Amino acid sequence: MRARIARSERVVFEGAQGVLLDETWGFHPHTTWSDCTFAGALALSGDRPVHRLGVTRTYAHRHGPGPFPTEGTLALGEPHNRDDGWQGRFRVGALDGVLLRYAVAVCGGVDGLVVTHLDRLERGPVCDGYLADVPVGLATGAGGRVRELVAGPPEDLGHRERLGRWLTGVRVALREADLVSFVEGATEAPVWLESRGPTASAKSWRPPFGVRAPR
Repeated sequence: MRARIARSERVVFEGAQGVLLDETWGFHPHTTWSDCTFAGALALSGDRPVHRLGVTRTYAHRHGPGPFPTEGTLALGEPHNRDDGWQGRFRVGALDGVLLRYAVAVCGGVDGLVVTHLDRLERGPVCDGYLADVPVGLATGAGGRVRELVAGPPEDLGHRERLGRWLTGVRVALREADLVSFVEGATEAPVWLESRGPTASAKSWRPPFGVRAPR
């Protein structure tokens, strides 16, 4: 693999699952036995220049059980995701800025972001904070509004389990927003690519990257 990568002009690595399911940084016990961060791709890239891209839909979703603060805040059908099968019920909710910031942080940051499903939702409800007293050691915020989660040390899986329990049933503060602008503001990272459909022609690079992928 390393030799093939070295011979290639450009290589794209795609994560298998979402960061919030990561074996280290996900909210235990609702995790996978995989590293869902950039670590594997970076290890194979050697000294090549890399662009680390985070990918998010314009709304939050989850298969099966686990914490989902904005569940039920958005009614949006999913033609390709059903409730049957081993994965469990498919759930949908408003995009959550608190969890977006957490995912970016535990990945060590991103160079840019990709926002998909803009054909389904371009403007809609978003959550940028939780209405709760700030739990000591688990989150930060002020004035009864939680803005950031504290990830804790990588070896402390119990910390992420406590985070998951606290996230279950937390009250969310919602507002309407342009989704691309919200993602950029919530993560303090630029959106490089927008997707408005399943085909390659439905993708567009945002300025200053123009119509071609950045090199």
